[in-house]
Amino acid sequence: TLLRQVIKALTYPLEMLRLHFYLNQMTPGILHIQWANLPWLDAHFWKRWQESGWKLVYTVHDTLPLAGTTPNFFLSSGRKLPNLADKVLVHSENSRQLLLTQGLKKEKISKIPLGPTLTIPPKMIDQSRARQQLKLPLEARVILFFGFIKPYKGLNILLQSLPMIEKSITQSHLLVAGELLEPFPRYQAIVDDLPNAAKIHWFLDFIPETMLAVYFSAANIVVTPYLQGSSSSIIDLAHKFNKPVVATTVGGLAEQVDEAAGDRLVPPNNADLLAQAIVEVLNERKSAIKTTNEVKDPISDIQAEWMEIATLHSKIYDELLAL
Repeated sequence: TLLRQVIKALTYPLEMLRLHFYLNQMTPGILHIQWANLPWLDAHFWKRWQESGWKLVYTVHDTLPLAGTTPNFFLSSGRKLPNLADKVLVHSENSRQLLLTQGLKKEKISKIPLGPTLTIPPKMIDQSRARQQLKLPLEARVILFFGFIKPYKGLNILLQSLPMIEKSITQSHLLVAGELLEPFPRYQAIVDDLPNAAKIHWFLDFIPETMLAVYFSAANIVVTPYLQGSSSSIIDLAHKFNKPVVATTVGGLAEQVDEAAGDRLVPPNNADLLAQAIVEVLNERKSAIKTTNEVKDPISDIQAEWMEIATLHSKIYDELLAL
């Protein structure tokens, strides 16, 4: 991971310079920016592009810096970027309010929902077949932690909660699936102290979209124990696969969960309350272990969501071009 970060930092200025020359050959219009890897350098180019006539739209995915993703010496310059953009987009009301408290004008901010991760119809499979493919016990109560593994995701808290979960549900197993983007020893130290570490199933690699159905079909519950965050595409995925979610009350996650449908919210960094919520949801779903899995929303609804999001973007672009 460190080597990849070093290479990315070294090549990023060259990529930005190449983009600068490319934009200079075009008629200025809308430039929509999703990420700023070197904020002080990005700010320099943003100003030059605006001077040449470009209108900048900036999607702020993470309103506050996330542990392990933003070096401390970038924090100051990163906070200034929303002020430079012509329009700022966020995914939650929580993020909008945070930007307002930081002094950003309300007319500059627009909220657009986080788009569904699924873009193709998922090939649904039987739960038993999914578990056989992943070599999971067929009778297990499977807790799924899915997605990139980073410090702010709270996997350490979930690991600490496992003994408490097992006291109530002896057949509980943890399925961890996602690319590891931090050193593993911090987790290994916790695992070494667990009495039943063999009930943790590790798949520490990038999971392609074609494999999503396998992991979500195998699960009984999806847990996002984040310590920080603005939103989570994993919650959306869980709902698409009709799985209940236990999430933490950070950022805009509370806006994504549906407690009326069986989801739970708990404070971050609290293994006891996390374990209690997971046990409650698993017990509520005890009679609902299915041999088949159905997507909650058909693909037509997913496409409709993306069309609605595209329409919202198009409206913002038109308003900027009319100025």
